[in-house]
Amino acid sequence: MSRLAPSFGLGIVLAAGCGAPKCDHELAAQSFETHASHAHSIQESWGGDLLLYGGPGVSERAKVEMPLTLVGSLSLKRVRWISDATLWEATPSNSIFIMPGGADLPYLRELKGEPNQRIRSFVEQGGSYLGFCAGAYYASSRVEFDLGGDLEVVGRRELNFFPGTARGPLYRSYSYKDDEGAGVATLRWCLPESEPVPELKVYFNGGCEFVDADRYPDVTVLARYADLPGEPAAIIKCQVGKGWAILSGAHPELDLSSASLKTSRGEAIKSELEQHSIGRRWLTEKLLNLLK
Repeated sequence: MSRLAPSFGLGIVLAAGCGAPKCDHELAAQSFETHASHAHSIQESWGGDLLLYGGPGVSERAKVEMPLTLVGSLSLKRVRWISDATLWEATPSNSIFIMPGGADLPYLRELKGEPNQRIRSFVEQGGSYLGFCAGAYYASSRVEFDLGGDLEVVGRRELNFFPGTARGPLYRSYSYKDDEGAGVATLRWCLPESEPVPELKVYFNGGCEFVDADRYPDVTVLARYADLPGEPAAIIKCQVGKGWAILSGAHPELDLSSASLKTSRGEAIKSELEQHSIGRRWLTEKLLNLLK
């Protein structure tokens, strides 16, 4: 199988983002290998790789929790970090490239120009992209974050998988210093399913809506924020040439197992998410299956 990068590994430099607490990446790598040794079902039937971007901007929580979630909950064997986008060989295969949550501006600095062109080409030629929170902002045509606020970020982005605007943060103000902007988002799944869909309550911290997503012909709204006025688009799927990109403003891929939240509401948030872990896992697996 052809792969996107010749250089992989879990022992990469950690970068702050989304106010996430610091974690020991060596411990995360050890835990990752332990879970990988027990992985089976979906990987055997699919045979693809999950390639996670791990450069500057990715939150420390994402670097610890995403491999464990994807390997442990979804029984996937090959989850690989990509730490240097300039080394990528943008050859489409049955791989899914995942841009985690964190901070959009470091992505912009690190990936502008040729790296973005290679990501875009990979998807256009039949590859798949999955972006969470900052990874979803970054893959939209325009970012509008904290308009008029102290943290305002406004501008165009090169990937342009979603041709509209990603706007946030929703629910409450965001903070880089702590997790006071964190909460639980209630989502409504929009596609018809043969089996009942579990209640979807997932972690949220600074994420976006996709403005007027249903007006674009190559965009499908997968889920909406059921607890916000007008139910804005929370998760979308975009056709990009021969490939697909799924963008999520919320965090179904995080289970908050790596460290406590830095907010007085932390235990209440974690307790609510634990009560809805089945829905969180269902949603994460569904998004991956839609890109396989």
